[in-house]
Amino acid sequence: MSDLTHKQRAGLDHLRARILACAASKGIAVEESVKWGQPSFKAPHGSPLRIGCPKQGSFALYAHCATSLIADYAALHPGRFEGNCAVLFDTVAEAEAQPLEALIMAALTYHRT
Repeated sequence: MSDLTHKQRAGLDHLRARILACAASKGIAVEESVKWGQPSFKAPHGSPLRIGCPKQGSFALYAHCATSLIADYAALHPGRFEGNCAVLFDTVAEAEAQPLEALIMAALTYHRT
């Protein structure tokens, strides 16, 4: 990740901060790790979220593609998406405009009964 542009680094930092703030606001512990070369965030009863830089956009928030997390979010919120896998962003302002907390919370609590 050392080849990132300033815009990409700022975007990834923004997404990381939103994920951690959302988890903290609900008292959810999040484990950070690296999966497939990207920062990954997982709660004990959740589905992983990752952040990274796809070819189609400057930076992205990824959810597990075997879930309906991205599709459910896309049905309610306009934006750019990479199939059922990611929400794509070109700028931090674009990411700030998205109500990502709903997507983040859905992922962090995905397996709760």
